[in-house]
Amino acid sequence: MTGTIRSRQALPVLVQLLLLLAALIAAIQLRSFDLDAARQALDAIYYGDRLRQTSDDLTRMARLNAVTGDPVYRGYFDEILATRNGAAPRPERYHEIPWWDIVLASGERPTAPGEARPIRELFAENIRREEDLALLHESEDQSNILAALEYEVMDNVAASREAGAGDYALEGAALENMLRLHGAEYHQAKERVMRPLVDFLQVSRQHVSAYGRELIGLLGRNFILLVVAVGLSILLSVWVLLRRRAGFRRALPAALQLLLLVLALSPVGRLSGVDLEEAEKLLDVGTFADRLRQTSDDLTRMARLHAITGDPVYREYFDEILAIRNGAAPRPEPYHEIPWWDIVLASGERPSEPGEVISMRQLFEAKGMTDEQLALLVESEDQSNALTVLEYEVMDNVAAWREAGAGAYVLEGEAVDNMLRLHGAEYHAGKERVMRPLAELTDIGWQRTQEIALVLQNTLQEGFTLTVVALGLALLAGVGMLLAYRK
Repeated sequence: MTGTIRSRQALPVLVQLLLLLAALIAAIQLRSFDLDAARQALDAIYYGDRLRQTSDDLTRMARLNAVTGDPVYRGYFDEILATRNGAAPRPERYHEIPWWDIVLASGERPTAPGEARPIRELFAENIRREEDLALLHESEDQSNILAALEYEVMDNVAASREAGAGDYALEGAALENMLRLHGAEYHQAKERVMRPLVDFLQVSRQHVSAYGRELIGLLGRNFILLVVAVGLSILLSVWVLLRRRAGFRRALPAALQLLLLVLALSPVGRLSGVDLEEAEKLLDVGTFADRLRQTSDDLTRMARLHAITGDPVYREYFDEILAIRNGAAPRPEPYHEIPWWDIVLASGERPSEPGEVISMRQLFEAKGMTDEQLALLVESEDQSNALTVLEYEVMDNVAAWREAGAGAYVLEGEAVDNMLRLHGAEYHAGKERVMRPLAELTDIGWQRTQEIALVLQNTLQEGFTLTVVALGLALLAGVGMLLAYRK
């Protein structure tokens, strides 16, 4: 009879052991998530975008030098290349804000110099897969090849200035020299820089999505199981302690177990404080800020190409970019995830099929951003729309001169002055007004995103190590309780 009573009394302990075993398995699975690999997959996209932005900055400075003859742009070109090669300090938050737009508008560096590190060294430290590194190296190699052409053009600009005793006239050989950076040869070379990034970014985004699904699945399944199992185990430990006939041999392991279970839940409390929805929204805000920045840069590129060459195809591209942003034309999928317009400029073909017709502002509003975040994005888009007034005015003048010339367009006289409106201080100031709200938006989200990422990393890697150890010891204490009931 006594043995039966002990078996019944031991039944809650057996149930608790099963709960603890389930909780331990859940904690081990949470602990096993490779957060470093997930962060590196996200970093891979970031570094791919860095290389893409650096290439675009080099293009911009080389073209500005060839159009205006101003040696300051060659100085900026040299600085960009030296920063990428690790021969000059990399400014703080260099790629996180529209750094060179601010420099072009004000002549001042918006952040302090940081550590001098070659971008290839950063790739090696932050990207695991050899095939990913190979694609990035191929893209950088192609960019360096393109830099040789850009330096050749800029050397000719310097020679023209010297021959003119410091004056630079965009005519004759100087005009032909400048056009080398705006024609088919250059577009094709630029596409060779970007093509490896298309493959790289597509694969990297697939990896990030896979890690995201894995993390959400782990949290959905194991986090709830862990909390419920440990919570019930705590109740059972309290039940043992409160029983009159618990005895010292049973009460001691139960008390020890209770302490261990509370300790096991401490990282869970930290993780429950991580607002993954907030983190996701912050990432969305950063993504949309980058998309808006890229759209503005694409509009600038097409307006300038139209004013330099007179080719109406660039105005058509300009209209298409604006229509996509405003929801008047289908948004290709993917569109911002690859160097879409570089491929179009090189081949004339669209690299992906049309997708949904939706304005960028509708995409902003659908993501549930804060009023402050939404206001900054809207301000940037409004400033970009204000800049299109100037761009359309310049392009209308180009169209008028083409019509007056029966389809011919010669970049001379008033046409040169018209084109230079898109390359001077007025335009740089307008462009900076587009980018300034995006820089402010990045400032708002950057620190908070880093805080969330740090808490998540510490909780999953360090915190759940503590949880696993505490649950393992609690399981041993439970076995001690069970043995006490059998004596």
